[in-house]
Amino acid sequence: LAEETGIEVERIRSAEKSRDVAAVRHLCVYLSSHSLGLSARRICRSLRLRSPSIVAYARRAVDRRRRIDAGYEQLIQRVQGRLEGAQRDLEW
Repeated sequence: LAEETGIEVERIRSAEKSRDVAAVRHLCVYLSSHSLGLSARRICRSLRLRSPSIVAYARRAVDRRRRIDAGYEQLIQRVQGRLEGAQRDLEW
């Protein structure tokens, strides 16, 4: 995602709350859950999120944006294509 969006990995994993970083973090959560099958607990640990409810919120936010933004949907499709065949137990 850092490569696709231009947002550095350190910023994605940080506590930064800027709109662009939060949007990439939401997408990271979404893809980790849907494409890699990681649990909410594992995602929280990896991204230093406080609660699994944040994972649920992020997934809903991405689903909403996918419905209204064709460019965003294309981004998701590109990243999911790159994740195909990835191991579920990636070390983050």
